[in-house]
Amino acid sequence: MDHDLKQRLVGVVVITALAAIFIPMLFDDPVQDQGRLINELQIPEPPVERFSEISEKLPESADHVLALPEPPMLHTEQPTDNSGNDTGLVRWIIQVGSFSQRKNALELQKKLRKQGFATFLDSLGTEKNGKLYRLKVGPELNKERAEAIKSQLEKQYQLQAILVEE
Repeated sequence: MDHDLKQRLVGVVVITALAAIFIPMLFDDPVQDQGRLINELQIPEPPVERFSEISEKLPESADHVLALPEPPMLHTEQPTDNSGNDTGLVRWIIQVGSFSQRKNALELQKKLRKQGFATFLDSLGTEKNGKLYRLKVGPELNKERAEAIKSQLEKQYQLQAILVEE
């Protein structure tokens, strides 16, 4: 092929490519600024320092601090019932049974949880000497309520439960 013809064909391809790129830009709609939001940052006012007001409220000496009333949560007295017994930290737990096999304890635990009882499993001993699994219900803070739950469990499941104080 002739050298001049090759140059003309390359020129036509280049011009066609440039036309394909730039002609659509001429016929597109111009970009509109109506949909854009312009945010203006506003710097907040500096905080007002009230150190002098706060420092006036501070106690002046240790004697002044000791004269203040003790906060209610720091009282060391334990709540007592009418008979004067200390009832502040007593929890009652009903031991439903002791099992040598874990699966038996878990089966009864599943039944009790379906009935709405809060249960947990406690283990004693080692694998070598034989492990015991104790199934417990509770804790309850009221002894009468714990005794009622114990008697309900004994009647419903025909078992001998033990009420334990913690």
